[in-house]
Amino acid sequence: MSRAFVEAGEEAITKLVKKVDDWWNPSKPKATELEPADAAAYRAYGRRYYAEHGSMEGHIKVNYGKEEFSLKKNKDNPDGSPALKVRPKSVKNKENTTRHFNEKKGFTEIQKAQDAAGRPQSETDELIKKAKEGNRAQERRLRKANKGKSAKEKTTVGHMRAVGRDGSLDVPENRIDQKASENYADQNKRDPDDLNLRMAGAPTPRGDASGAEIYRRQRAIAKSNPNLDLSRYPDWVKKKIMRAKDSDEINDIIEAYEESLSP
Repeated sequence: MSRAFVEAGEEAITKLVKKVDDWWNPSKPKATELEPADAAAYRAYGRRYYAEHGSMEGHIKVNYGKEEFSLKKNKDNPDGSPALKVRPKSVKNKENTTRHFNEKKGFTEIQKAQDAAGRPQSETDELIKKAKEGNRAQERRLRKANKGKSAKEKTTVGHMRAVGRDGSLDVPENRIDQKASENYADQNKRDPDDLNLRMAGAPTPRGDASGAEIYRRQRAIAKSNPNLDLSRYPDWVKKKIMRAKDSDEINDIIEAYEESLSP
């Protein structure tokens, strides 16, 4: 149990601490959730913490029944208050592991697609290197842009198609800048239609071709003809394409953007 947690002095924390005498009792099984009253008190503490700090970074973790719990912020409630979930460390670790696996898996799938196409390893290494460099460049740019901003004001890494869904990849072509509030709101929504995603430049699987194979083809086309590289569209154009109702509207968006580039 964290001494800082005990000394926090908050009413909600005090209420929670009063019920933890048996936290480390070895005869009890590992806890998977807090008691309802304790969870409510912990979330109440989290809402006050968020109101004061603008994010959940640095909030106090709870050791309970041989398990560590923390608070995860989801999309805001309808009244604008933060929606907080009490999450066991084992679940958090599993979610992080799954995310990292999906990110790494994407590059593994690119390797497989290149191998199946008989492409040289030097080309594959360069393809993966460029993708990783693009991801890191976006993250550096966002860190700089977010400096000094509150959590609600920050811009995060969003994906046009959720990473890991139907073989989608964590590559620059599938990434967009997205406000934190929008990112939370999109977590439980379905991805846009494949046509919209494809025309916005995302490497979406189709037919018998995997997302990695489509990505491999897209990069080969872009290298030989940059004008056909759909991922060159700025984020605001990609977002309009993803919201378009049909192919005619998509064509109008692209045509208007191309005309805006004419001298």
